[in-house]
Amino acid sequence: MSLNHNETDDQQKNYFLEEFLIEPACNRISLGEKTYTVEPRIMDVLCVLADQPGKVVSRKHIIEKVWEHRTVSDSSLSRNIARLRKIIDQKSPQQSYIKTIPKKGYLLNATIREENQDNAELLPQKNQINHNLATLFNDAENNQVTSMWFRLPIKQVLSLLILAVIILLSTQFQLINNIFPGLSSLPENSQEKKDEIQMAQKDSSHQYDYQVTLTPSQENKAFCLDGVDDFIELNNQIDIDTGDLSISAWVKTKSKSLVTIVDKRHENIKGNVKGFSLYLVDGSVGFQLANGEGDWHCSNHSKKSACSNWNTKAFVADNKWHLVSVTLDRDDTQGLKFFIDGQYFESKDPTMRQGSLLSSAPLRIGSRSSSISSLFPGNIGEVRIYNRVLKKSEITQHYATGISRSCRAQ
Repeated sequence: MSLNHNETDDQQKNYFLEEFLIEPACNRISLGEKTYTVEPRIMDVLCVLADQPGKVVSRKHIIEKVWEHRTVSDSSLSRNIARLRKIIDQKSPQQSYIKTIPKKGYLLNATIREENQDNAELLPQKNQINHNLATLFNDAENNQVTSMWFRLPIKQVLSLLILAVIILLSTQFQLINNIFPGLSSLPENSQEKKDEIQMAQKDSSHQYDYQVTLTPSQENKAFCLDGVDDFIELNNQIDIDTGDLSISAWVKTKSKSLVTIVDKRHENIKGNVKGFSLYLVDGSVGFQLANGEGDWHCSNHSKKSACSNWNTKAFVADNKWHLVSVTLDRDDTQGLKFFIDGQYFESKDPTMRQGSLLSSAPLRIGSRSSSISSLFPGNIGEVRIYNRVLKKSEITQHYATGISRSCRAQ
């Protein structure tokens, strides 16, 4: 029984995974009255595993099947696996249906059978599940709905459909605003700051100082990110061009992986990376500058590379709040300075990256701009971005003010 989502629509058969109805053609996973719509590649990953339940499927095989000829990192696959687990493991989170087999791949430990298939042969499984009642119930329910629609006059049907669309859009907007309050509108006074940014870009003969502060609108709330699919994206223009730059962020995490705090870069595996990124690697602070001229692989020495990474030993992944600050003086050999909790830590030489940082990519908090990867697991209290070099006294004062935001229920 082939379940591969990459087949034609006629070949994409619905099937049951334990009690879940999987509908590959429309990227839906249903359990009772709950329905989850997932990204196509998440569905592809599930279908590849469902083709071989009870068997170990290598990470390489899954990536080749799902991403085909594209080059992707293991983190892309890990993210999709994590998304699937959040849905199908909710009834028994301690015993995941998708088992990680170290250094080998993944194993789907679940019953698989095609929808509406009589006397279907059950594939290797953990438990025998009887789906007959659920199938009969769904069939009866679908028939009732179909009959009702055909009996209604066409004008009434259209009115009901329009009403349903209005309710759906209103619900989605309210849901987004509940998850990330304040992101449906710009922060207070942000229109003035936005005008200053546009003026600075249009008239290079004048220098305008600006500061953009990004936070949830609730004063005691932080951005609470799960490291699986959470991030904040802003499409408004925050571009530095060839000028100086300062970034500060209150962060709280225990992750030792490569994770993003703030990112605004255009990335392409063919080269010409452009923008900037503040990140953690092995729990320590790092910063990237990319001026868009050269190879995709970063180097601090080769002019053939489009980007440079400067990593430090400033460890902050102890699950406590830390203020991470970076200041950038583009033409100073000690111009890239790192500060932790208001105190100077060390300097780097950024002068080989004096080209423009202008990028059409969105600014993201908690994820890379070019893809949903390097996701930040933890809390980000606020992010401040300046088009100038902050003084040490300003950074010290910022730290002294402290952070009162959290993810605890209020």
